[in-house]
Parts: sequence; C-alpha cells; structure tokens
Amino acid sequence: MMPPTPNVEYRVRSTRTGRLSRAYRIVDAVFLALMCLGTLALLFTTVFVPVGIASADVAELGSNELVLVSRAAKYIVPFKRGDIVRIDLGGGFGEYRVIALSGETVTVRCGRTYINGAYLDEGVYSAEWDATLDVDFAVPEGAVLVLPDDRRGISDLSCYAVDKGDIYGTVFARIFPISRLTLFG
Repeated sequence: MMPPTPNVEYRVRSTRTGRLSRAYRIVDAVFLALMCLGTLALLFTTVFVPVGIASADVAELGSNELVLVSRAAKYIVPFKRGDIVRIDLGGGFGEYRVIALSGETVTVRCGRTYINGAYLDEGVYSAEWDATLDVDFAVPEGAVLVLPDDRRGISDLSCYAVDKGDIYGTVFARIFPISRLTLFG
C-alpha cells in the first residue's frame, strides 16, 4: 500500500511574462487571419473566378449578374451536354451552352437539333433555329460544340466547335443578385 500524498499545491510558472504572452497571441491571430485571407484570395483567383455578365447568351443568365466560373472543373469533371461555359470565340468572352461532345454528329433540320440521329429537346432554354437550315456537322475529337441559346442567324456550326482546352471555365453559381442565387451543374 502506498503512503498518502501530502496536500501540496503545485504552481506552474510561465516562462513568458504576461505582456509578452499577449503579444504572441496577437501575432498568432494576425498570422492566422492573413493565411485565411491568402487562401480565399487564391481560391477566388484560380479556382472560382467571379465574372460579371455583360450580355446574356444563355437563358438562365441575365445582364449585370455576377457568376462564379470554376476554372478547375474542366480538369476534374468532363463536360456534359447542357453545361454553361465561358469562352472567347474571337469577339470577347461570353457564356455558351455545351450542345455536343467530341465525336458526335449534330444535325439541324426543320428547326430541330439531332445528336447522332436522336432528337435533342431544347425547348426549355433555346430559341428555335431557322426552319430552312439543313446542316450536318461532326464535332472533332478533343472539341465540344457550344452555342448561344438564341440560334437564329447561325448557319455555320464549325465556328462554335472549340477545343476543350480553350474553354475558360464552367459557370458554377450565380451569386448576384442575391435574390437569384443559383447553383448550376
């Protein structure tokens, strides 16, 4: 059996004075805040880039809205039909919808779109093609076909076939106006 321990109070003394300890805590807090701000800045300049919409080429987006464009998504997730992407087709950046993927054949007849012979119902978001247009187009490997939602006046689809690497990013979310906050995809 062990002898009882005497009732002794132990005091732990800090090796730092109170003022110096407070200064270290302040430096730690400032460092942590700067690291958080740096991480957010990196995130919102490389992964999610805020972009203002000047003119809407896609039905879901309106002029003077602010969206987040995911620059990383194109490297992680393959494009799919219906994605809204940001791209420069020579006249400045704009938002377009992915219609067809690499290797697919797009046919436009009597104002309707067919992908590999199957009808593509775009009635929810797209204005119809010119009824007289009759086009067959094969999307090259490594490219996607992107189009604005208003298809009137488009006759040459090859202008809208873009290399996947030339796409700036995928529209991820609308963040302004807040009343129209939306996640896409």
